[in-house]
Amino acid sequence: MSRLEHRFLLAAAAAALIPLLLVWLAGWQMVRRAYLEAATARLEATADRIALAIDDRLSTETRVLTAVCRLAADDPAWAAEVALAALNELDAVEVNGRLASRFAVVAPGDRLPPAAPGSVRKDAWGEPLLRRQVHCAEGHVTADLRLRPALALLGRVHPGVLARLFGPGGALLSSSDLTELLGGPPPTEKGGLLTAERQLQNGWRLVVALPEAVLFRPLYRANAAMFLLLALALFASALPGVRLGRSLARPLGLLAEAARALKAGRRPPPIPETGPAEARLAIRAFNRMAEVQADRTEALERAVRARTQELALALAKAEAASQAKTRFLAAVSHELRTPLTNIKGYVSSLLSPDVEWSEAERREFLAVIEEEADRLARRVGDLLDFARGERGELALAPVPLDLEAWLRQIEPALRALAPDHPFDLLVVGRLPLLRADPDRLRSLVTNLVANAARHTPPGTPIGIEAKARAGGVELSVWDRGPGIPDEEKQRVFEPFYQIGEHPGGSGLGLAVARMVVRAHGGRIAIEDHEGGGTRVRVWLPGEG
Repeated sequence: MSRLEHRFLLAAAAAALIPLLLVWLAGWQMVRRAYLEAATARLEATADRIALAIDDRLSTETRVLTAVCRLAADDPAWAAEVALAALNELDAVEVNGRLASRFAVVAPGDRLPPAAPGSVRKDAWGEPLLRRQVHCAEGHVTADLRLRPALALLGRVHPGVLARLFGPGGALLSSSDLTELLGGPPPTEKGGLLTAERQLQNGWRLVVALPEAVLFRPLYRANAAMFLLLALALFASALPGVRLGRSLARPLGLLAEAARALKAGRRPPPIPETGPAEARLAIRAFNRMAEVQADRTEALERAVRARTQELALALAKAEAASQAKTRFLAAVSHELRTPLTNIKGYVSSLLSPDVEWSEAERREFLAVIEEEADRLARRVGDLLDFARGERGELALAPVPLDLEAWLRQIEPALRALAPDHPFDLLVVGRLPLLRADPDRLRSLVTNLVANAARHTPPGTPIGIEAKARAGGVELSVWDRGPGIPDEEKQRVFEPFYQIGEHPGGSGLGLAVARMVVRAHGGRIAIEDHEGGGTRVRVWLPGEG
């Protein structure tokens, strides 16, 4: 049962129980007051009855002893027998089938244990004895009278009533409680006491008490039955509250749980439409809101994931570009410094006045200077072409071009780029005319052949193949090197990107080559060569 259901249950129980409790409290107070008044009156009557009975007995004993006192002057023994007979009529004791009396009546001249008149002592049997002394004109008589007949009246009170008889000095003479009478502790009762007190002859005091716990014991039993009835009434009245609470609390609890899930960023399942009409309307509205919110959240999450991926890709590209630029600057500084250093060294050697160089040595030096100058020019040209291509200013001067004748013309220069490799030029069939810029096309082919020579082991073949295809010309440069991994085949066209460390490369050759091909309206791609190695395919459209 949920907390809300508990609240509904408590509210229903309180609505049914509070009026019942108020009625019960009012009734209990009225009954308790009336019961208390009746018990007080009954207790007063009991005290009066006991006091009157004890006073009557004491008066009778006094009359008997007065008569004995008058007769004792003539015949004390006969007077004592008369006293015993009279007292036996009050309380005879049967001993072994004979009527006997344990009263001790002593006439003047006899001796009794010393005791003050009115005092109580116990005989050898443990019975309380009252010392009485009566005076008359003829003298006086002293007697020990048994108190048990008088005190037995205390034991005939109503069960639960405690009666005590105290002597003139406050000493307890008798009690209705046997334990207290035998010298044990007085009885104790929780709660208050109803008491009635009477003053008797000889200074005796009678106290009759009734504990409230004993007085109200019947009412407590009635209360237990009343509480049982109240519990049954509470249970019966709580059933509608429980049903109402569950019908309201269950959908509200589901709504609260779904709201917490929605707050935590989770999509809650649809809530069943149960309960009263208002609860069903609220659940229906919440389900719609949760569905719209979940769709918006999913769309936002997809957008965030896509944007995050884009940013991560852009960051990776930026980092790669930064690293590539760093490598490029190092490569460019090396590529520019190396030919310049060589040119400067050979020129200084030629101009040195201390050495006479032969004509062959001079020509060799000049050839090296020319080669290094060409290398420097290619690097500077790559940089300029890349910068123009990045700005979209790569200018072309297209002319009709017979590709086969053009390739035969530049073949020696291409072979010179790969002196350590067997070089093969193959033209398949008749090629259509192209409309292309010869200079840009030469830089394209030169970069491809130079890359092949730089990335393949010496002695491995390098070739160029041209054939007509799809209304244009397909020009391929292939090699038998280690090849390019599939994941790297697109990245090699990125500016400044290089696979491994290869001296003599700037990372711009293939980037510039793609710019030149696209400027002519063609396509360029890298694939694996049959039998091992790499093939770079370039398709250029025909003149028509």
